[in-house]
Amino acid sequence: MKPRNFLLLSASAGLACMAAVAATPNPAFKSGSWEVVRKLTGGPRKQAPMTDTYCITEAQLKADPAAPLKTKPKPRDGQKGPQCTMGAANMADGKTSLTSTCKGPMGSMKANMSGTYTATSFSMSGKMKMGFMSASMSATGRHMGPC
Repeated sequence: MKPRNFLLLSASAGLACMAAVAATPNPAFKSGSWEVVRKLTGGPRKQAPMTDTYCITEAQLKADPAAPLKTKPKPRDGQKGPQCTMGAANMADGKTSLTSTCKGPMGSMKANMSGTYTATSFSMSGKMKMGFMSASMSATGRHMGPC
């Protein structure tokens, strides 16, 4: 896997996933079609934003109220994404934060993210570090309507 693709997929996976939600989100996310845009800046090469669309069902939200935040990037160019482990995550009163660690062919990447959310959108930003490299990342999501 190319270094730039690993960094973007690692950062995206770290942004997208959470292992535990400390509080029930208020407001709750809406089910339906969600568009998620992930960006990585400051890495070894300029990265184009990654945009993916997901169908989040009522059942998914019932099982995990943070489902729109946990979407994983869809594979690009036939490549497999990194293996990620999510740490502590919090969602309450329209604010969210999370940590993650991803492992891939170039080593481990650690990320810390924070941001805000409503029933129909979220916006998060943070930093990732992998070895001597570091980068800024962001993810935004918006509810697009029914699936």
